[in-house]
Amino acid sequence: MKTFFFILFTLQFALVCSSQSDNIHHYTDQEVTKLTNYITELEKKISSTNPETNISEDKKQITALFNDTSHNYYGSDIIKIFKYLKDLEKKVAFIKMSSNETDAVEASSELSQPVLLVKGIVIFEDGIQNSYSNISITVTDKESTEIIGIYTPASKTGKYLFILDPGKKYLVTAKVEGYHLYSEDFYSANKSESYETTQEIRLKKE
Repeated sequence: MKTFFFILFTLQFALVCSSQSDNIHHYTDQEVTKLTNYITELEKKISSTNPETNISEDKKQITALFNDTSHNYYGSDIIKIFKYLKDLEKKVAFIKMSSNETDAVEASSELSQPVLLVKGIVIFEDGIQNSYSNISITVTDKESTEIIGIYTPASKTGKYLFILDPGKKYLVTAKVEGYHLYSEDFYSANKSESYETTQEIRLKKE
């Protein structure tokens, strides 16, 4: 039994809600579709065992966020979505571990690939407080060479969030005038449940 499957959010993760709320982040259609499809499949698995489950207030808020076709979200919105997703995964895990029905276990194993939430921060190595809003962060799928997204850190904190598929290799680049181009290969570990990781982008003066 995978008792450690039930991952609790850390205090650091909770604090990101306030530190990220000063800036709006744009997410691609691909990222939003990835999230909505995975969440929908988790919800279907739960409703199949308890069809009378009422629609929660969290579900209503998440639905409202996804219905915004601009895909512009505050960092606190992304944290809220990810927390809702994790709560669903815990419920599905409980169903899988407590059920003696083979089809229930098989249904759980057939869910779409989970997602990875990357929480990062940009650091200027010269210690000078520059404007984070001028920084452009690009994430590219190394295998397909497809650009997953282009992001701008929160203007006051330099923090950013993006969502990736686990088990893939990415190229993360960041550029801002007066500093060397930052380039890093980023590998996302392949896990059976959604998870989070941290990252630092350190910019060096030219």
